Amino acid sequence: MRYAIGEILLVVIGILIALQINNWNEEQKEYILEREYLKGIKDDLAQDVVQATAIVNSITPKLNIIKFLEPGFNLSPSYKTKNIDTTSIDFINLFERNVSFRSTRGSYSSLIADGKANLTKNRILFQKIQRIYDELYPRIYSLYGDFKLRENSLSTTYSYEKFHWDYNSIQKAGNEKIIADLANFWDLAHFYCIFLDDSIVEVKNLINDIELEIEK
Repeated sequence: MRYAIGEILLVVIGILIALQINNWNEEQKEYILEREYLKGIKDDLAQDVVQATAIVNSITPKLNIIKFLEPGFNLSPSYKTKNIDTTSIDFINLFERNVSFRSTRGSYSSLIADGKANLTKNRILFQKIQRIYDELYPRIYSLYGDFKLRENSLSTTYSYEKFHWDYNSIQKAGNEKIIADLANFWDLAHFYCIFLDDSIVEVKNLINDIELEIEK
């Protein structure tokens, strides 16, 4: 009986050890996979920062030209430039919006599609990631949609001026409605830049949080 009991205990202990080893292996696999997803998201967010920064930089000269044409245009100091080169931008571009922001979301989409959201043990961090992709970015897309609608209206109203006027023409326009309409159009672009810049700060903070989590 003692021998039989001893044999049973050894078998049970062996099974428990095997289960523990298997659980440890699974945890290690999940840990590695979690880090891979987080690194992918971090790299995607870094690309978003580069893209958003480029968009703001491309819009800034046009905002300054509008400020030059309409002194009453309320331009934030952070976007003002000292030298305005009115020859560097085609006049037609004042009637057209810039390229839209499109996030790089491959890693986040894979995480959700693969049902691996629970891999991220730091739930506060995951909620921050969700906020960026599911709340912040859609707001940017929506704001750009309004920008597009205003462009369509502006291009329809001033189809002739858009293709035939130059800077001398618009400066001579003085207080005509076209100046006010251009100012209203770029006022939305101004707000778009502010929103993008605020988003850049938030995304950079998230990148830092992800880096800290990866290093744990």
